[in-house]
Amino acid sequence: MLSLRSAGAAVAAVSALAGPASALAGPLADAPVARCLTGNPADLTDDPLVVLERNEQFAPTIGSSNINAQTSNGRMAAGIAADGTLTTLRWPSTMSYQQLKHYSPDSRAPRAGAAANEGVVLGLVVNGGTRWLRDFPQQTQRYVDDASDEVETTFTDSALGLTVTVRQVVGGDVDAYVQRVTVQRTSGNVTPTALMAFENLSLNNSNVPAIPGTDGCSQELSLDKARYDWGTGAIVHWLTGNDLSTGDPANIAIAMGVGGGVDDWQVAADAKDDPLGLLPGWTYDAYRDAADGNLSRGGSYNGQTTGALRAPLSFSGNVATRDVALAGGSTQTAALTTLTSALGRGQAAVAAQKKQSLAPIMAAAPLPPTTDARELRLAKRAVVLLNTSQAPSGAIPAAISVQPPYAEDWPRDGMYFDEALDLMGAHDKVTAHKRFYIRTQRRPGFAPVGDVGIPMGSWAMNMYDTGVVSGPIPYEIDETGFGGWGLWSHYQHTGDRAYLDEAWPAIKRAAEHFVTCKDTQTNLQCRSTEDDNLDIGNQQTVAGAIPGWLALKAGAQAAAVVGDATAQARFAARRDELAAAIDAHLWDESKGWYAGMDVPAIRKVVTYVGWPEPFKPATDTRMQRHADATWAAFAPSFDVPAPGGRTAGFYDGLALIALADQWRGDPVKMDRLKRGLRWIATTQATADTGLLGENWIVRDGAVKTITAIPQLWQHALFYLASLEVYGAA
Repeated sequence: MLSLRSAGAAVAAVSALAGPASALAGPLADAPVARCLTGNPADLTDDPLVVLERNEQFAPTIGSSNINAQTSNGRMAAGIAADGTLTTLRWPSTMSYQQLKHYSPDSRAPRAGAAANEGVVLGLVVNGGTRWLRDFPQQTQRYVDDASDEVETTFTDSALGLTVTVRQVVGGDVDAYVQRVTVQRTSGNVTPTALMAFENLSLNNSNVPAIPGTDGCSQELSLDKARYDWGTGAIVHWLTGNDLSTGDPANIAIAMGVGGGVDDWQVAADAKDDPLGLLPGWTYDAYRDAADGNLSRGGSYNGQTTGALRAPLSFSGNVATRDVALAGGSTQTAALTTLTSALGRGQAAVAAQKKQSLAPIMAAAPLPPTTDARELRLAKRAVVLLNTSQAPSGAIPAAISVQPPYAEDWPRDGMYFDEALDLMGAHDKVTAHKRFYIRTQRRPGFAPVGDVGIPMGSWAMNMYDTGVVSGPIPYEIDETGFGGWGLWSHYQHTGDRAYLDEAWPAIKRAAEHFVTCKDTQTNLQCRSTEDDNLDIGNQQTVAGAIPGWLALKAGAQAAAVVGDATAQARFAARRDELAAAIDAHLWDESKGWYAGMDVPAIRKVVTYVGWPEPFKPATDTRMQRHADATWAAFAPSFDVPAPGGRTAGFYDGLALIALADQWRGDPVKMDRLKRGLRWIATTQATADTGLLGENWIVRDGAVKTITAIPQLWQHALFYLASLEVYGAA
């Protein structure tokens, strides 16, 4: 992910590409593709926290995916806003593609700035009109329990005497997002006559090499076909063609229906991007059409589409229930068949099966023996997220977020994911992930689609789940180091010799990169790009040096096992040479730590010196000083919010992991780390759903987690840190 030190470079780069906002004047100027390029007034403020918060770390406007809860199964992922709106729907994997129209440019605005008719929204027909649930005055959201990812959103309107509970889950064995709507009325008060379900599906079947985020910034260019299906009473959208990044067929269909049938429908235009959506009748935007509780029964539309279904409510006593589902398939028939199956089983059964499928994983995963319920909850959430987010290809996204575009696989993040999954006993998932890296590594005769200079033995900055290059930076040297070491580490966890034989060529190529990529003046690694820095090719710090040392160490150890004595000697010699160079050139005596760069963002990368393998023994004087300096750099985060204190931060869990290994046996210092864990769980995480974003800021005297919620690296870091600090129960 782009660090804070890279934000300025990002602004300059994208601004130069886009040109002045006036160049996009006219009707297109309000379209998402234009807003993504030109920014919005949030970019012009003098308050950097406003830019950080509104644009979720980036400027010009990338915006903020409005997600407060996630439920997924690897193939389908749903991101749900705190008000119950479905804002993200990825299928046929957690990484490809976003199938909803939902663009939210400003996280501080109502609905994060999204248009009213974006996403999937539920409402009730009451008093002669539709009352959308998200407009109810009281709303709460939570996970039903810590052992699964079923979400419960509750809406209350005391004036109407209504309480509506919506339970939401993506099935474990079915590619459907299923919601159970339970309406409870106060006897003698108003009685809703129907449930209204609105959707603004915007199907996508393509990625663009080295340009992530097109599914969020160009939805007004994505045209699908939609129709009402008389046989099932559902609306089905479909899009056929090939993924432009691979050339492979990518046919997409998504269907929405209501269990028990409907009595009214509308399939029509999207008034936001199609003038026909403003005209009453069969083309009338389904969100607008639903306002009076009735629908115009438009049967089909091609282009910018919207849809709505009305389902009668039948009360038993004062309670009525209906199930609403969205299902994916490669054809209309497949999507409708999956939809019918999910609705036939019912939301409760789908949710029960999901929890049952996760039960062995939850039972096997070690958990920290903390007495704090919120810490334990956050550790369990990491187990669920990491075990439900992996794509069928084996790739694991940093987040399902569209804004910013983080549904890609960074090998750096992936190393941490795999360490956590191996500790959980999910070795099969790690093996699949490592095979994805083996397939996508630059090697003789193979370069990934989108390659613009990836060195031999390295990986792209990040990748779509197809293996196509996603990020705009050609490659990052730390990804190569962590990728190579991680391939070896999985063997250490499993002892699977067949796997090591399969992985050895990739481990060897990664290590060889650090033999040949050498600064002959200092014996450090060659100057390169580190950690998503847009000042491409100009870094030479511990961010690249320590992962390089790890890759060489892994290469020598793996060579010893497979019996390649020549490679073992070559990698061991370069490992020791690089270690000496780190000591000679990257130690900062004045600050008492290994670094190589005097900027705040170095706070993140200095943690690599202590974990996943310590650079030196804990008794080494420099390692002791480095640990103390690292704590001093991170400690102010754990006092926030405090008058005059730190106002923003990121990746505090990295320090807790590294320092636990260094300080184990010192109860006073370990108590510091426990305080850090408690801060993350009780202050940084969302209070209701217990999720973490990549960054945090202080807003109105409170800590707010932001950027790509939930961000899987942050969750993996908390899990790993909790086990390092507390040990495993």
